Amino acid sequence: MHNKKIIFIILLSFVFQNLAQGGWFDKKIKVTECYNYPYNSYKHKVDKLRSLQIEGRKVSLIWDWELNLKDKTAKRITSFDGVLDIDELNLIVTDDYLLVKETSSIGNSTILFDKNTETVKTTLNGDNTTVHNCKFN
Repeated sequence: MHNKKIIFIILLSFVFQNLAQGGWFDKKIKVTECYNYPYNSYKHKVDKLRSLQIEGRKVSLIWDWELNLKDKTAKRITSFDGVLDIDELNLIVTDDYLLVKETSSIGNSTILFDKNTETVKTTLNGDNTTVHNCKFN
């Protein structure tokens, strides 16, 4: 009887290992509904930006992320003045943090995703930092 339990545990561990390698436990995180100061909620941000849009000002209503932990890629989905754009960037993965580094025409950006606090900290050129509260799914 004892040998059957050991064999069952070994077989079960092989099954879980194969499922994990087959992509059954892939982890993807969607980061949505981000807002930062001076807004006190995502709804408040959307309401204010829509009123600016009605006044004819160009605004960015979407700043979402799809983080693929298995492939270590981050897709940034943005919309500025009604034009949708999707960029794919490399993702650095740790247990508690996810990090994206980007070099663009405006400088070097670091985007730090904190899974524990559900915040996103963006830093431009090492000194200009903004903290966004977001929804992590």
